[in-house]
Amino acid sequence: GKKGFDKVVWKVEEQKDGENPSIKFSYHSHDGEQGFPGDLDVTATYTLSGNMELRLDMEAIPSNKPTPVSLAQHTYWNLAGHNSGNILGHSVQLWGSHVTPVDDKLIPTGELLPVEGTPFDFRNEKIIGSIIDQVSGGYDHNYVLDCGASKDDLKLAIKVKDPSSSRVLDLWTNAPGMQFYTGNFVN
Repeated sequence: GKKGFDKVVWKVEEQKDGENPSIKFSYHSHDGEQGFPGDLDVTATYTLSGNMELRLDMEAIPSNKPTPVSLAQHTYWNLAGHNSGNILGHSVQLWGSHVTPVDDKLIPTGELLPVEGTPFDFRNEKIIGSIIDQVSGGYDHNYVLDCGASKDDLKLAIKVKDPSSSRVLDLWTNAPGMQFYTGNFVN
């Protein structure tokens, strides 16, 4: 709906300190909210491990009627740090061999396009700024993930590096796809 879960007040369900501190948020969506059927219990748990890994686990459980739900998170990372400028110097390796093209309203068309030989091919590491001008408006595209290495129930989807800070972000997921966005509309 128009008022997404990002615009509601979540309850702090649980907070844990110690070696792997975490915080669990919950939200209960009532039957008919935003026009969707059924009650839905949603949780988002953030955990910071001792080796500096941030994990986000999201879950949505319908309780009395089937209902469509698609949880996503929209965290934007500039590995060079706050107020350091754009991310064009970051390098990216993304384990996705196809993108889902969109129409003029940014809605997926249902097609799957191979990335090979296109500016969308990040299967080998590339610097964002060296290729972004080949994509009108920058990157805001959904990749179908083939995924790299596996760890527990997760697969490596993307590796981002900032040469100025030597920071590296590895994003692991169990999802079949991910949105790659370069902050085209962020000031």
